[in-house]
Amino acid sequence: TVAKNAARPFVVHAGGVAVRAVGTAFNVRLRSNDVEVIVTKGIVRVDDAAKGVTLLARPSLAATPNQGGPELLSMGESVVIPVTAVSAVAPAPVAPVVVSPIEIERLMAWQERRLVFLSTPLGEMVAEFNRYNNRKLVIADADLAGRRFGGTFQATDPETFVQLLEKSFGVVAEEREGEILLRVARQVNAAP
Repeated sequence: TVAKNAARPFVVHAGGVAVRAVGTAFNVRLRSNDVEVIVTKGIVRVDDAAKGVTLLARPSLAATPNQGGPELLSMGESVVIPVTAVSAVAPAPVAPVVVSPIEIERLMAWQERRLVFLSTPLGEMVAEFNRYNNRKLVIADADLAGRRFGGTFQATDPETFVQLLEKSFGVVAEEREGEILLRVARQVNAAP
């Protein structure tokens, strides 16, 4: 959350993207392949940090919903900028999308150390838990990584998440030094 001050602009640099606050509240998330920006209040600029050109593409020159201008990201909008778009000679602008209040709440849950998942592949869920914990979750079965789950969990409590997987979804957890290995429970076929 940033107060407006033209003399001291607040700029977040992430993966070659410069997000400039214009009296606002916003979230920037740097992942390995992209930078995600979501505005929860006010407006921000989303520019190529090196070239200073906007990375937003609008279908027309119409202003954003709060009349901030076509080069600004407004409250309730999000954009995901691929790192490849920034590293190109001519950056490829990306169209913002409108984000529902429920989705904004889900995306901002990290501020309360909550993780909210909606039909999310287990591999992504594990990656999120691993961002917050020294003891890592490791998926041993490739097919398990793609299975989708949902729910709300405390980011710093992977044990409760693992217990739910074990009790309700046929997952076996094996504790090892510094990690918890997850795999699909195998049924043992009894001999006749």
